[in-house]
Amino acid sequence: MNNYIHTNSLINELSPYLLQHAHNPVQWYVWGHDAFLKARNEDKLVIVSVGYSACHWCHVMESESFDDEEVALVMNENFISIKVDKEERPDIDQQYMSAVRIITGNGGWPLNVICLPDGRPIYGGTYFPRQQWIDILVKLSDLYKAHKEKVVRAAEDLAEGVRNVDLIEERLSGLDYLPKYLRLIVEPWKRKFDTKWGGTQSAPKFPMPSSIDFLMSYAYHMRDEEVRTQVMLTLNKIYEGGIYDHVGGGFHRYSVDGQWFLPHFEKMLYDNALLGMSYIYAYQFSKEPRYKRVALESLEFLLRDLYSSDKMFYTAIDADSTNGEGQYYVWNYSEICEVLDEDAPIFCSRFGVDRNGNFEYGKNILSIKRSFDELSMTFKLPISTIKDKVDLSLRKLFCARFLREKPKVDTKIILSWNALAAKTFALASSVFKEPRYLVVAIDCINGIERHLAKDGALLRTLPHGDKHTEGMLDDYAYLIEAYIALYSVTFDFNYLDKAENLANVCLKDFFDDKSGMFFYTNASVELPLGRKMEVVDGVTPSSNSSLARSFYYLSIVLSRPAYKEIAVQMLANMQDQMSGAGPFVANWGLLLINLTFAPAEITLVGDNALQQKMHIDQEYLPNVFLFGAKQRTEQAIFKNRWRDGETTLHLCIANVCRDFKGTIDELKDNALELRNCYIL
Repeated sequence: MNNYIHTNSLINELSPYLLQHAHNPVQWYVWGHDAFLKARNEDKLVIVSVGYSACHWCHVMESESFDDEEVALVMNENFISIKVDKEERPDIDQQYMSAVRIITGNGGWPLNVICLPDGRPIYGGTYFPRQQWIDILVKLSDLYKAHKEKVVRAAEDLAEGVRNVDLIEERLSGLDYLPKYLRLIVEPWKRKFDTKWGGTQSAPKFPMPSSIDFLMSYAYHMRDEEVRTQVMLTLNKIYEGGIYDHVGGGFHRYSVDGQWFLPHFEKMLYDNALLGMSYIYAYQFSKEPRYKRVALESLEFLLRDLYSSDKMFYTAIDADSTNGEGQYYVWNYSEICEVLDEDAPIFCSRFGVDRNGNFEYGKNILSIKRSFDELSMTFKLPISTIKDKVDLSLRKLFCARFLREKPKVDTKIILSWNALAAKTFALASSVFKEPRYLVVAIDCINGIERHLAKDGALLRTLPHGDKHTEGMLDDYAYLIEAYIALYSVTFDFNYLDKAENLANVCLKDFFDDKSGMFFYTNASVELPLGRKMEVVDGVTPSSNSSLARSFYYLSIVLSRPAYKEIAVQMLANMQDQMSGAGPFVANWGLLLINLTFAPAEITLVGDNALQQKMHIDQEYLPNVFLFGAKQRTEQAIFKNRWRDGETTLHLCIANVCRDFKGTIDELKDNALELRNCYIL
């Protein structure tokens, strides 16, 4: 028995975000045929409101408007209102976000769109204050009743504009793969570098893992010291800032300011999986211990706070605590002194803690302000002692914070984000020689196969009775990446067979013959504005760029020339958009590096192949493809490479192969030579 006055149809859903709205006085419906049929029968406009559980401003608008009886009366009498969890249905969010960006020039969440009864948008925006929301609804409802034909014409024009966004046409002439085309991406980008705080000159600041990974690889191959310095600066400033949780590990979603100090406090699975991967690459690249520490702390955060009983990962941790946004993570000066006692001065100096607070209400956000060298000089103590005291202080604060009421966890299981996590744990297991992480990666993939694979196709989230959501292109693309990562760590060819099977499903259900690109949804999914393509990288890599990179890899390891043709055509289709687009084509840029610099293919064959591989894992070799087999196999890439009782290494560059007679250490020493072999 509960004390709720109102209950709507969202009560039957699994999504924590939808359940948050199940007791609003607004009569919410779920996205589907029934809601739009009701709208058509009653000739009412439709409100489509999109958000996610960890979104602070979604909570604010719910409190101000959707929980308000007067607002609900306006919505219920004049509209059919539909709630959408953007993480469950990114395809719906994608369509209406495009519409709102056309209307207003920007987007975000909550996303609120007013539509015709058939779902075509007529107006939209993000957060609306209560009275403004009421005024908009009343005006649009009156306009529709008085001038329906005019409203329908406006919707037709807007729908046509949305349909044309992110649709790519086939480019008949391909790229000449020369370093100058990489410079066309990076040189304009350099002018936007924030050389003091890292990233680009902007606020808010979002960590962009694909950008970091691409610029790191670019700096390596092009010997660009300016880019290398900027990448390291960005990684350092992100870690030092308040956007990183120094007490518990893991990254908040973004920084409100331009200094990475004031975070938007929600924590997302995809951010931490992708940034964990970037810091692993950075550790390989630089051998800086701090990058290893950040990566390990982030992975341990995922295992501690987002790991499910099914050995997969939940979606997110809310920004809001019971006493306000971010309050779980911030500290009073007096709290710190009470917990840390005589070590408080060192800690406060290290993390910029102020007696009066550096955040609202006298609270402090922790960010690194002073180095260990500076602290050693100030407090007249050895650096090792300072480090020990700071580490002990962080552990004490972690224990103290553990007693606070934790923010809510969104317990959805999203396939694509779990695939990203599995890939990162697989990579970490090899680089850090941590078998436990490989078990986590394999368990996660097994969970995906057990719960989210059905008749050769994928589901995006866990099914609920007869209800299920079809997998989107990113679910397929990221799972293919995870399979490739697991193969590279285990040399178990079954993972590549699974990757190929999924690649072929993508060709069957998502491929557009006219353009050579892939739609975001499969052919069976009906949407008001038709199928769209995801081609622009954001915080996560675009599904098309991810898939193109995997097709290129699979073309080599599986000897499938047709896969390479697909990848090359996809990249060629993006050529006109890449110059000057920097962060938004970074993952495409990684494929361009593959095609510009002839990848070195290293093949290890024999009983000790995995042991030999461990020596290579420590190195940053971004344009080296490492293949291996522990047992004799008839796979084409390993033919004629077996020698009884031996483990042999073979090196191929630009289709020229030879046995490598040197040691693994000598191969690593020649890594610079490998990157020099670009196609002129």
